[in-house]
Order: sequence, then C-alpha cells, then structure tokens
Amino acid sequence: MKITNLIYLFAFVVSVSSCLNNEESTRISESCPAQTHMSDGEIVSYSIEYANGNVEYHTISEIPDGIDSDLIVYNISSKKESTYNLKYLCPNIDSMYTKEESFILLGTSLSNLLDDSTFSSTVIDYTKQSCYEEIVTVPAGEFPAEVCSYVGNNSSESFDAYNYMQQNGSIPMRGLLKYIWRDSNQEITILLTDWNGL
Repeated sequence: MKITNLIYLFAFVVSVSSCLNNEESTRISESCPAQTHMSDGEIVSYSIEYANGNVEYHTISEIPDGIDSDLIVYNISSKKESTYNLKYLCPNIDSMYTKEESFILLGTSLSNLLDDSTFSSTVIDYTKQSCYEEIVTVPAGEFPAEVCSYVGNNSSESFDAYNYMQQNGSIPMRGLLKYIWRDSNQEITILLTDWNGL
C-alpha cells in the first residue's frame, strides 16, 4: 500500500473516531444537562466535616483558558485530583466521582456517605419542613441565603440547605453556601470556605 494511501486511511480513521467521540459527548450532554456553570478562572472551595471530626477540603478550579470551556480541576485535600468538563458531568456515571464530588457538583444525595464513599442505589424522598431567609456567615464571608429544612420519608435522615439568594450574576456551585446532613448516628457539615466570585 502506498504511503499516501496510508495517510488517507489514517486521516479517515481519526475523522470517524472524532465524529463518534463528538456524538457520544453530545448524547451524554443531552441526557445529563449541565447543572453547574463556572466562570473562566473561577475557584470555589468547601470544607466537609464528618461525624468523627475529620475535615476534608474540596477545591474546584475552572481552568483559565479564555474561552469559558467549563473544564475544571477538582482537588480533594491534595489527596485526589481530577479533571472534568462540567458540560458532561452526569450522576448516572457512578464510577467517575465520589459522593462528595457528586454532591458539590450536581447536588446528589449524601445518603450512606460514611458507609460507602461512592454511589449507591439508595434513593430517599424528602419532605420540606420550612424555609426562611437570613444572612448566613461562612468562612468565605456573609451572604443572603434561603435556608430550607427537609426530613426523609421513612428515614432518620434530614438536612438543612443554605443557598445563595443572588438572582443575577455569579453564584458558587449551584448557590451552595452551607449544608448540614444528619441521620440518627452522624452529622456532616459542608461550608463554603473560599470563592473568588468571578
């Protein structure tokens, strides 16, 4: 086979592969629409305090590339670092990220977190008990927030969610400021510790 033919064959394979990858990415994006957006160069950090007193720090950095690509670096207390594209994150892809990552990025459940650091099929329905507005103080500063309490149906679980009330402009990770999750044996507290608010 001539070299030129080999070059054409290689170019064709690369082209087909690229089309398949783009098609797959589009399919994933359509089935799991992006729930979180970050500005170019934005950095958000959270602390997660567990019932045993351990504290873990999660930092999400949008790679500053000038094109608002939604490529992020996710760092967990310098022990684990991953690169994701926010446009294609999906809670159905359960092998990709830990429950803490999935909760911060997508708002999925923290159920059974201490028993299993990855996803489980457990789904708990919650009933909203109350909501009110207040100024919430977290390590990153003071923010106007809506505070809502939820109780699990047929479960000992409950949580209080503190979400940034800013209507226009940037918000940190779906508005997550503070979150307290508890069941009969434990409590987990998540706090916004740093945000450059781009």
